[in-house]
Amino acid sequence: DIGRMIVHPAFFRRGIAARLLAAAEAAAPEGARITVSTGEANGPAVRLYETRGYRAWRRTTLPDGLRLVRFLKEVGA
Repeated sequence: DIGRMIVHPAFFRRGIAARLLAAAEAAAPEGARITVSTGEANGPAVRLYETRGYRAWRRTTLPDGLRLVRFLKEVGA
């Protein structure tokens, strides 16, 4: 489970998040399930996860109204 993945705004759009995901996937054993969540309205993050083969798995609305989406990917699937 990736609890939080944050890239400093000064380094956005440089492929850092994609490389971090690739490293986590490479380190996971075959058949492992990787989960990560983001705000549903965070278009760049949602597109990143979908592009890398993650699928929306669960949605949650926090008490303050923030909607989160949790993504899941099975390594080697």
